[in-house]
Amino acid sequence: MTRFDDPSDLSQPGYQISRSKLDTILLNRAQRAGVDVRQPCRALAPILSEGRICGVETTLGPIRAAFIIDASGGVGWLRKKQSLALYRGSPRLLARYGYCEGRCEDLSEGPLLVGRPWGWHWIAQVASDRLAWVSLCFPGRSLIANKPESLSDFRDIGPPKGADVSWRHVLPSAGDGYFIVGDAASVIDPASSHGVLRAVMSGMMAAYNVKQALSGREAEAKTAVHFSRWLTGWWRRDTHTLSNLYRELNPCWLQVDQGSTSWRICDEE
Repeated sequence: MTRFDDPSDLSQPGYQISRSKLDTILLNRAQRAGVDVRQPCRALAPILSEGRICGVETTLGPIRAAFIIDASGGVGWLRKKQSLALYRGSPRLLARYGYCEGRCEDLSEGPLLVGRPWGWHWIAQVASDRLAWVSLCFPGRSLIANKPESLSDFRDIGPPKGADVSWRHVLPSAGDGYFIVGDAASVIDPASSHGVLRAVMSGMMAAYNVKQALSGREAEAKTAVHFSRWLTGWWRRDTHTLSNLYRELNPCWLQVDQGSTSWRICDEE
């Protein structure tokens, strides 16, 4: 069931929240915890010392740090600056999404995810008067992922948008002086349902490994290896599970050998 009125009611299995509201909540919490937030500020380039990243050049001047954590999302800032390998585990996947005005009683018990041989669509009541939808078509289909027909009578809130949700992963996602988290490190299309969870948990794991290294409990090189293996393992398990699901919907879905390390390497997205 989706609830919008009482976030303190923990008996409910899930909630919907807008990205802007979640960003504000997290930013305010970080500030209360003592984080030095600098806005507006744009990262320009990593600062290197004998091959190790030790800070970031920004529009507000250099910032030195024992470690940096890249949470730049799909932009992949550090990957591009350091020319790190980007591995793909799927053909190119494009999702379209949008919002509509109104309320759908059929969604009172929670979001709806419908799979078809051509792909899938997801619909959810994300506010008392707003619906959200996402559609994805499998590669090789002549169809274009559009607004679900069941929402044809609902008025759009702005034009639909698109996103590249191809399965991709950066290796290594940690190294000398850096950790890469969230979508900056790995992406799987929304049907995996782990995007927010992976973003939060990879940030927590990066912070844990930074603490281990700074305290001397573990060598920096080992923390980087542990983090990268942990995140890669999660990505491979999710893509394996999703591949099995997609083959049930469409037997022509690409067979991905999850035990292989010979992923196609791409320099550009």
